[in-house]
Amino acid sequence: MPPAPRAARGFFPLDETLALGASRFSPRLVEGIARLGTEMPFGRAVETLAFFTGVEMGVETARGLVEGAGAALVELEAAEIEELERTGATPPLGAPMQQVSVDGAMVPLLRGEWAEVKTLAVGAIRQERMGEGEWKVHTGELSYFSRLTDAFTFGQLTSGELHRRGTDRASVVCAVNDGAEWIANFIAWHCPKAVRILDFPHAAEHLAAAAHAVFGAGSADAAEWLGVQFHDLRHKDPDQVLKASCGHSRSRGSAFRLKPRRCAIGCSPIWRSVEHRSRTPTSPLLGTRSGAGASRARTSSSWKRGSNAAGCTGSARR
Repeated sequence: MPPAPRAARGFFPLDETLALGASRFSPRLVEGIARLGTEMPFGRAVETLAFFTGVEMGVETARGLVEGAGAALVELEAAEIEELERTGATPPLGAPMQQVSVDGAMVPLLRGEWAEVKTLAVGAIRQERMGEGEWKVHTGELSYFSRLTDAFTFGQLTSGELHRRGTDRASVVCAVNDGAEWIANFIAWHCPKAVRILDFPHAAEHLAAAAHAVFGAGSADAAEWLGVQFHDLRHKDPDQVLKASCGHSRSRGSAFRLKPRRCAIGCSPIWRSVEHRSRTPTSPLLGTRSGAGASRARTSSSWKRGSNAAGCTGSARR
């Protein structure tokens, strides 16, 4: 009887049938740890996985699987953007009214370092009439895209998500953001026809800077003037508040015009209060109250939970 052939390493036929990868863990377990690892620190992620599946996994093994999934996602998104640039494909038809908000949030890295992670939030705006001139507006179906990168690269990388949401084909885009220059450039790039809305807290911040420069920080005159302007900004025409700021800049001399005036009204192209109720039937979205917090809250909360975001590697890892 001839001897049996020597065993050698090979690819088991059922591996392909069962869609098994190179990992010793099943695709379902890899997906599970990837999801857990983006929601909590790796130590808690492996404990949670073991509790629900009975499978024990080392922290570094989990880190490698999660970061591998993130790297694969980055490659996939980059390929999608290259394909869009090559073909110029028409975006799908998305929600007719959309909110686009972008913001940056400082997050902790290793060795006590901090860096800004930028986040895009896209949502569908729904509205219902509550009465004569009264609108109730909600933003739902939110999706997000975050990267630890510079503003220009971030603008390039978000093209895929904006294409997927069909933002370019929306009849109205409501850009609720703060007055940062990189954000204004982002909206001009991706949503040039958007209704630009400066969220109420940042509008109030600019007004406060103007009041303190004109009347003195902490003065009674500053508090009285701000009280009137905050009320008008919330309930009346924000253009009147802008005119009031300009009036003080002219009456108080060049010292105010040089810096505080720029701080107060430098964002005049997007000087709209998110709390301001529109009085025209064509612009009911100005009643939206979600503000730029849609993107900032997402960035902050996910990183506070220990998120290991795609595109964040090396020294930037938590």
